[in-house]
Amino acid sequence: MVNRDAGSEPILIPRSKLNTHLP
Repeated sequence: MVNRDAGSEPILIPRSKLNTHLP
């Protein structure tokens, strides 16, 4: 369970960067 939470966080970070690049 702990591993799952740690893996989910890193995925959300990169997604935020993609949204920022978009207009």
